[in-house]
Amino acid sequence: MKISVILGSPRKKDSFRVTQMFGEMLGEEVVIDYIHLSKEDIRSCLGCDQCFQVSEKKCPHMDRVQSLVKAIEDSDGIVLASPVYAYQVPGQLKTFIDRTSYLFHRPTFMSKPAVIITTTDGGGGKAVYDYLKMTLTGWGVKCVGGINIISTRYFKERKRFDIKYHDKKNKQMSDLSQKFLKQLKNSDKMPSYYDLFMFNCLRSKTYTSEVDKKYWVDRGWMNKLYFKDIKLPLFKRIFAQAVKHMIHQLGKKYS
Repeated sequence: MKISVILGSPRKKDSFRVTQMFGEMLGEEVVIDYIHLSKEDIRSCLGCDQCFQVSEKKCPHMDRVQSLVKAIEDSDGIVLASPVYAYQVPGQLKTFIDRTSYLFHRPTFMSKPAVIITTTDGGGGKAVYDYLKMTLTGWGVKCVGGINIISTRYFKERKRFDIKYHDKKNKQMSDLSQKFLKQLKNSDKMPSYYDLFMFNCLRSKTYTSEVDKKYWVDRGWMNKLYFKDIKLPLFKRIFAQAVKHMIHQLGKKYS
């Protein structure tokens, strides 16, 4: 199994150290591909709308974004790690999210399990976690959970180091790693009601964009209840059909 660790920090410090610890807890059967966004020459989005209206391949920037997306697509899971900068993510990570905003319409990472790791010297962890969870949801990714580390209390070399806090966070990280590992091993498991709801809601973009519709048609998703061929139990099948019908009616109204 391989996971992509997307690192939003401009430095290889607290966030990177926590992802390393998390990776060790996953064990040797998981191969980790670290994507250091600070090392990539990713240019700012111009707002030209080419990725939405024509194709992401028509972006005027010829940089590394598409190859990074392909690397993440080829992985089995995602860890999205970021420090808190002024109650938001650092610029490098925000630029990457801006440049891949077309994924909110064309969910390339559909149903991959993901974990969020945030680090901060004080506050803002929840604000950044909420933003990153919204981003992953828009990508069609299944967020397993997350952990926020107050670095000044967690790392032993810091003045405010708190052994109880350190041990508590290690326990949370260990529990999260096992939960994530279970999801990685059971990628073909039965989708939850939330999974079915999200898949059918994401289909709504096909009613307002020919580019998005082609993406879904090419993958054979347009008439499916879920992106994988899984025999759904009766109540889940009824639920998914109801959501699909609702989206279809709304789509016809607004298309």
